[in-house]
Amino acid sequence: MVVIPSSVIYDQGDPAAGRTLDRWASCKRDDVVEEALSRLASWAP
Repeated sequence: MVVIPSSVIYDQGDPAAGRTLDRWASCKRDDVVEEALSRLASWAP
C-alpha cells in the first residue's frame, strides 16, 4: 500500500483541492491484501 500525495493529482493553484482526500494504491493481489488486513485487524485493542 502506498499513499499518493494529492499535490501530484490536484490543481497546484488551489491549495485546498484534495486536502481532505487520500489516494491509495495497492499493487498486490486481492488475497495478499486481505491477509494484510487480517493481520492488521489482530493488532486492534
